[in-house]
Formats: sequence, structure tokens, C-alpha cells
Amino acid sequence: MKIMYRTGQVLLCLLEHGILYTDLNPSNILVSGEKDSPQIILLDFTFCYYFRRNPHPDYPLRFSYHLDPSLKGNQLLIQELSLLMQELMTGKEDAFQSSSFYLLLQTGLHPSGHLYLKDYLALMKKTLI
Repeated sequence: MKIMYRTGQVLLCLLEHGILYTDLNPSNILVSGEKDSPQIILLDFTFCYYFRRNPHPDYPLRFSYHLDPSLKGNQLLIQELSLLMQELMTGKEDAFQSSSFYLLLQTGLHPSGHLYLKDYLALMKKTLI
């Protein structure tokens, strides 16, 4: 789960610099370093959206997962991170038995308009790490 948290931190850093990373999937995440302190590198920036240059695109954004198009940037990233987490945890039913993990996952899959990625990462850190 540290990998998911660190991946979220990278997404947050990119968002703070005006980049919405829209191609989050297991094949685009390079993990290196120690197990207790993984380093995350995101690959393939083909579908990144530079919203500071173009705040209102006239084309639909493309994402790895089927996200709710009515969501804003922070909520899209939360939902995308949660869908990745759900995909990676498939087959590990013991994780879904934990009510805190299930709540975290459901919160991410259906983020409210007031939930920001930074807050979701704090919740993730408190719940999983």
C-alpha cells in the first residue's frame, strides 16, 4: 500500500504544477528502491493534460479507467487512484475484509466535490500505512 500512497504523492506533485496525469495503470508505474521506502516513477505522459496552458479543452480527456466525466481534476485523480488500487487488490479478499480499507476504497471511487487529493492521501496514510 505504500506504493499506492507514493503514487498518489507523485500525482499530487504533478497536479500542483499544472499537470493532470490521465494514464494511471500498472504498466505505467516504475517502482524502485527499498520495500519500506519505494521510489515511484510514472511513465508515458502521452495523455497528460497541461491545464495551466489550456484551462478549458475543447476535446474530451482520455483516461486509463472509465471515470465520471462530471468530476473535477482532484476528484478525477482520486477516482483514478482508487480504481488502480481496486485493480491491484483483486484476488486479495483479505484486504477487502478490513472496514477501513473498504471505506477508503468507496470514498475514492465516489469522491465528493469537496474532497481533494491531498486530503485523500492523508486518509490513505492514516488508514493503510
